[in-house]
Amino acid sequence: MAGTTIYSYFSYYNDGLSIYGGAVMISGNVTATFANCKFNNNYAKMYGGAIYASDFAKVTISDNTAFEGNRALDLGDDIYASDTKNNLII
Repeated sequence: MAGTTIYSYFSYYNDGLSIYGGAVMISGNVTATFANCKFNNNYAKMYGGAIYASDFAKVTISDNTAFEGNRALDLGDDIYASDTKNNLII
């Protein structure tokens, strides 16, 4: 989703499963905002139980967004972020 803007408000991400980012994977020139969202019981086989974000434009997580019971086998049970260029806002 390069060059994309994502807005997710009052969304539920439950019981997701993936290798990277059990619920959401963000990569490339993406701007994403999550507000008043719930990430529950998501699972990643590698990184980012709920959210995996790498080399992104900007990711904002705000307004009572909650994480519960997310797991990653390697790193980042809730959030894994790399190559952020200081653009991860929580």
